[in-house]
Amino acid sequence: MSRIQDTNGVITKDITDQPTLTELVSGIVQDTQTLFRQQFEMLRAELRTEVTKATNAAQYIGIGSGIFILGSIAFVFGIAYLINALIPQIPLWGSFGIVGIALMIGGCLAFELGRRSLKSVSTVPDKTLNALQENVTWLTKHQN
Repeated sequence: MSRIQDTNGVITKDITDQPTLTELVSGIVQDTQTLFRQQFEMLRAELRTEVTKATNAAQYIGIGSGIFILGSIAFVFGIAYLINALIPQIPLWGSFGIVGIALMIGGCLAFELGRRSLKSVSTVPDKTLNALQENVTWLTKHQN
């Protein structure tokens, strides 16, 4: 411990190498605030990633559906006329019905693939929430 003396030889202040209790508590509070701020940023980043994945999946589903509809229209006409030409006993409307049913089955399969890809999107940021929960648990245990 060192002491500072003024010109009259009076000790004015003790200087120690140890931080005061107030400085320690202030440091803990600042560290806690920094930790929560960083975890909030991590939460935002994780949510942003999941929203991006969901948006990409939805875009592909939409684009795929639009292209599928256009292709289906052209395909329906071509196949329906082909069936009618190859099997004249089937009326044209029956040929369109056969092709329509086949396309509906294909559409259901494509829809199911898109639905399954959306299942992989997590709406809850598990990593961040687990880290926050651990910190809150630690703080409550060490607060007393």
